[in-house]
Amino acid sequence: MAVKCAGKISMACVLLGTFICSFLGLESSQVPKTPMIQLNGILGESALLPVHITSANTVSIVKWIFHPRKGEANDLGRFSDGKWVRWNTSDSFGQRLEMVDGPTLKISKLVVKDSGVYKAHVTFSTGVTESHTFGLAVYEPVREPQVTHKLISNTPEGCNVTLRCQASGKGDFRVSWKRGNPLRALDESPDWHQLSDNGEDLHLFWHRNASDANITCLVSNPVDQKNISINLLSLCPAEGKEPLAHFPISLSFFNGFVSCLSPSLFY
Repeated sequence: MAVKCAGKISMACVLLGTFICSFLGLESSQVPKTPMIQLNGILGESALLPVHITSANTVSIVKWIFHPRKGEANDLGRFSDGKWVRWNTSDSFGQRLEMVDGPTLKISKLVVKDSGVYKAHVTFSTGVTESHTFGLAVYEPVREPQVTHKLISNTPEGCNVTLRCQASGKGDFRVSWKRGNPLRALDESPDWHQLSDNGEDLHLFWHRNASDANITCLVSNPVDQKNISINLLSLCPAEGKEPLAHFPISLSFFNGFVSCLSPSLFY
């Protein structure tokens, strides 16, 4: 489309031409940014930040920049002609960065401080550029939880007991409870139950004629999960039997202890 302006080129003519070029997609060689890709990593393991090139043009250079959750942005390096050049190997990443499968960034031996936003600025031989953004969150593996209990009452019909499930370590953990084997929701049981706001405490009235007595606590974060199962028969024995002492319950303990119990102990 031709734009004619009489006499000297005026500012209005320049603006009109710019508008038309923009409308036709000719104003800039910039390509819209791709949506952010959210990735989760496990402490001590590796993470891959894959750059999927959408253009058929030859890649000239890929520059990687890291934006930590706190602090200033860090220019990590550039990838060009098949070679990865680091700007500053004395930074917190040291020798933990490498390029694999072309422009894909690999971060080894993840630490919590690696969490943040990573940007790959890709420049093609034609001068066209595109940006790829990754949000990385590094989590600790979930440690084996512990369950403690408090027996409120014990009757021939059943028992009223409070269970508390806790996990050590840093980070946010989600605590949930299931029953039976295979695991199913507590709501599928006729037993009365109530959860605390944080989900760690389960207040339960267990009927002795219930079809199963297994309760499982699950502790999870976005990358890992651990669980521990207990048997209410060991906490709510029939009349005349003494319940187990109030102490932290570990998964390894119950696996060994319950397997050697005889049903005659409870009747």
